[in-house]
Amino acid sequence: MTGVSTAPPSTTAVTTVPPPAALSDGPPPAFVAASAWRGSYQEDDGVCTLRNPGTDGCTCPSGSSPTVLDAPLDEEGKYSATRSSRFTVCLTSEPHDEMLGGFYQKLASAIITTCSVANPLTGDCTCPAKTNTATVAQFRGPLMSLYPGAVADAVMTLTACVEPDLAPRGYAGMYQTDGQLNCLQTNVYGGACACPDGSSRQLARQFKATTGLACGVTPCELYTFVCMTK
Repeated sequence: MTGVSTAPPSTTAVTTVPPPAALSDGPPPAFVAASAWRGSYQEDDGVCTLRNPGTDGCTCPSGSSPTVLDAPLDEEGKYSATRSSRFTVCLTSEPHDEMLGGFYQKLASAIITTCSVANPLTGDCTCPAKTNTATVAQFRGPLMSLYPGAVADAVMTLTACVEPDLAPRGYAGMYQTDGQLNCLQTNVYGGACACPDGSSRQLARQFKATTGLACGVTPCELYTFVCMTK
């Protein structure tokens, strides 16, 4: 009888990532009255996929207004004029929060640089006085769907306006990881893909694609987390 050779078990480590629901640190803390932050939510093609914990839906609480930040990418990671993945942040306008001065988004490539979503507090892609820019997420892809025939890569960058020298209040920064939770964009508060002491983590945005155009690996998966003080 001929023996059957059995290969030894693989010793390659397998990284297990929790499902999205487990990526948040339990129920979020209540919003801080003195902070402009009033949560965020995500919609994909009109479907509410990540709810604002403050309303349990894809809406902003009373007294706050939405800033819609678009990264129109299709399932292959290409910029799409027909598919809409909308990430919306909710901010109060009164009183002005000296620690959080809004958000904006830019599209940049070798052939075009434009302010794709203006900061509602300034009317353009700038930060108010006494706040600094902090990149919280980036999405990459070709410009073919926006400009037929163009093959230049573009980067969509989401920026928060914050005062990092002050202790966070309410909003405590954002950071971005890939699907294996490897750090891509650090939190301005602490310089790591983590929330500062005294704050908790909530999954704010999730993006998946069948190719790696948006993040450099295949399949592509990106998580954006928001930190809120307790």
